Amino acid sequence: MSKQLGSEEVAAGALGYVIPIKTAFSPEGDLLTYLFPDSTGQRQLFSIKTSELSGGSANPTPLFESTDGSAGKISLEEQLRRERMRLFTAGISNYEWSSTGESNHHRVLVPVGDKLFVYTDDGKEKNYEAVYESALGSAIDPHLSPDGSNVAFVVKNDLYVTSAKAGSNPV
Repeated sequence: MSKQLGSEEVAAGALGYVIPIKTAFSPEGDLLTYLFPDSTGQRQLFSIKTSELSGGSANPTPLFESTDGSAGKISLEEQLRRERMRLFTAGISNYEWSSTGESNHHRVLVPVGDKLFVYTDDGKEKNYEAVYESALGSAIDPHLSPDGSNVAFVVKNDLYVTSAKAGSNPV
């Protein structure tokens, strides 16, 4: 006899299995990234070094974890956008890679709740910076420029662009 699942159980991941989603390679191809739930059920961004893939002993590590609770804080507009896209997940729902144009330098944009974070790996230092924190309203549909220098997003039907480095004001 099979059990019928309600929409709340499906949205909570009660199917008994969960698969990685939104897999992508970094611009240099050295990392494979994907979204996967942590022990609390919140989707986080994980990475695996591609050099480990052929050995059969890949060691996934969190590339970005939303631990401050902001992943659950999304605007009504973002909730409705996610429903239209059939995204019923908690935590990080999207991310985007961009090359900086220099060898072994790349950036990844991670929208978390009402904030936009940019992770930069310049070969020496790796860090996340909040480049937008909902000063004008919630950012919708953010994207990195091809060279990784800017972030474009929509707030209240207006298009904004800000630097991919913290401390700049959106224009």
